[in-house]
Amino acid sequence: MRPIKVNLKNIYLGAYFLAFIIICIPLCICKIFGITQMIITFLLVSGILIKYKIIQKCIDKYSWVSLLFSSLLSIYLIIFKRIYPYWNTIESIFSTGLYIFVMIAETISLSIFFNPVINLFSIKIFDDKDINVKKFVHSLIASASLLFIIFIYLPSDSYINNSDDFNFSYNMFISYNLIWFALYSLLFAAFITLLNKLFYKIAIALIIGLNICVYIQYMFMNKGLGLIDGESIIWSKHINFSVITALIWLIITGGLIFTALKHWSFFEKIRIKIPLLLTSLQAVSLLLMIIISHQEIFQTSFSYMGGEEQYTVSKQKNVIMFILDATDNAYFQEILSNNPEAFKGFEDFTLYTNTCSVFDSTPTSMTQMLTGTEFLVELSGKEWYKQAWSSPKATEFFSRFHNAGYTINGYTIEGLPDNNGNGIFDNYKKYTYTNNCDDVYVNKSGLLSAFIKLSLYRSLPFALKYIVGIENIDFNYNISIENHAYYQNKDFDNNLHLTVNNHSDNYLIIQHLNGTHPPCDDFTKETTYLLDIMRKYIDQLKNLGVYEDASIIITSDHGQHNDQRPEIYATPIFMIKESNKNNKSMKFSDAPIYHEDIQATLLKCAGLYNEANDKEIFGRSVFDIPENEKRERTWYDRQIDPDFKDVPKMTAILFCFNSVNAYYSYTYTGNSETLKEMVYSGNITKKYQMTDNKG
Repeated sequence: MRPIKVNLKNIYLGAYFLAFIIICIPLCICKIFGITQMIITFLLVSGILIKYKIIQKCIDKYSWVSLLFSSLLSIYLIIFKRIYPYWNTIESIFSTGLYIFVMIAETISLSIFFNPVINLFSIKIFDDKDINVKKFVHSLIASASLLFIIFIYLPSDSYINNSDDFNFSYNMFISYNLIWFALYSLLFAAFITLLNKLFYKIAIALIIGLNICVYIQYMFMNKGLGLIDGESIIWSKHINFSVITALIWLIITGGLIFTALKHWSFFEKIRIKIPLLLTSLQAVSLLLMIIISHQEIFQTSFSYMGGEEQYTVSKQKNVIMFILDATDNAYFQEILSNNPEAFKGFEDFTLYTNTCSVFDSTPTSMTQMLTGTEFLVELSGKEWYKQAWSSPKATEFFSRFHNAGYTINGYTIEGLPDNNGNGIFDNYKKYTYTNNCDDVYVNKSGLLSAFIKLSLYRSLPFALKYIVGIENIDFNYNISIENHAYYQNKDFDNNLHLTVNNHSDNYLIIQHLNGTHPPCDDFTKETTYLLDIMRKYIDQLKNLGVYEDASIIITSDHGQHNDQRPEIYATPIFMIKESNKNNKSMKFSDAPIYHEDIQATLLKCAGLYNEANDKEIFGRSVFDIPENEKRERTWYDRQIDPDFKDVPKMTAILFCFNSVNAYYSYTYTGNSETLKEMVYSGNITKKYQMTDNKG
């Protein structure tokens, strides 16, 4: 019997065609890839493979490394990119055995498809005959040193120096970080060990160079970076410094690569010493930080708003105030001009078009709205908040509601009264973490991702920092407490199902939502969505039969932020529906209202405002402000003033002291156009040096 001759080229071509067919069918069925797109891609890739004889070269010089990487790439693209996001959903992608089979088939076939191309590169880049323990150990030391900064040191430094800002303890995330640090260090080291001599020299020099640059960057070259406080960063201000830092990075990494290629014997002497020195310095620094913390970082306690009654309203009387973060009056005006149908369902409301907040930030504005506190820049943030929430005015305001049989439920993550919460909000809770808390869920992968983003933000040169998308970081969002309150727009909307209480209390509800706060990138679209949520809430009030007697305010803590340009005027939205008031169409008012009117307005809606005595204490309600009144109002805008000294922020992820350091006040008599003209022309009434950044 004659032996069967196998033509490897034909087998490879057959496997390639079969792979493409197996990939093509499910992708076309799922409408992920059109047939036309698939055919064009198939012809192009096939033409390239045949033209450059890639398949033949792969057969002649086959590398097992290419099979490994093509398989890993296929698994990543098919499993982790298409299946993993659905693992925790109810409608799991694993609902049918057929789909599992298709996924496995796609993974195998995609691996076969990638293999020829990857094999060609692996022949040029990898050398599986030059693998030894010494090479792996050196690669591991270099890789681990760089990754130690990203996974361990910078997350620890950020946490320990700002532990009061986090709703979790150090041990809740660091062990998870250590596991991924070890895994990535081994993977990086294995990859570098597989490289041939030329690429190994380049890779090891590059990693050591990056290690040095990252260390220098976060230690010395982040001046002017500012704070993470939810604001977009104006990168155009840092062009000159970006160029300088980029040149430093290029000189260091380029110099080390040149040294490795031209003077390898000298480079061999420093390739271990530099990583070990840098890691030792950081390890000692980290150890000292942990010791100085006196075990406090392993414990955590924080205040939060319980969400058990977030969707509960009174069967008696409700006074409800929605505070939609950063939602500006200008967005309402644009919607009224281009899409007035968005306001359908708000016929019983009066929309105020001449508004003014006191502050331009959420913590200060929320505190001012609810406590009626005055602007006192000379106080530190901690003193100002303590005085505001414990002031006689705030005490009288909240006591009056409680004495009248009101349950006061607040749902906000900003401006919380740390010392007086129990006497103000009925859903205010203090949480202390212990190791056996079953009511806390920690999304460790989410925390890892957030800390990696933060580390990269601190590590990268200025020219590349913008790619991290730092505005999206929210560490505490990864800590879920049972029955916590929803703050994000979609979370609140998806869980919105109102019920009435089973007792006789009236309700004062303060509901703060994320609104159009950055990183929102389409403010008008998001505002329209917020109106949909409000309409849904109102419809459910009607279905429960409690709408008529309800008073509803829809406002914002402040207007648009200055994250698009340094000079911008901002006016908050404000619309109100009084109890037992019905209109055929929405009314408009140009009365010059002010956030100083919030307390009086809420009291009047509840029937708790004494016309004879309360004007002196709480001022006037928005109902008492005539449209033709020439009212003087002042808006305080945070700015960076080069003539003032830098100040620290009270609570934030702190990188340096060069952030906002001044309040610019604009005192005006008129409407938003008057304020706009003052801001754009630089007609500042007064400048105040900050004691510290209150938030």
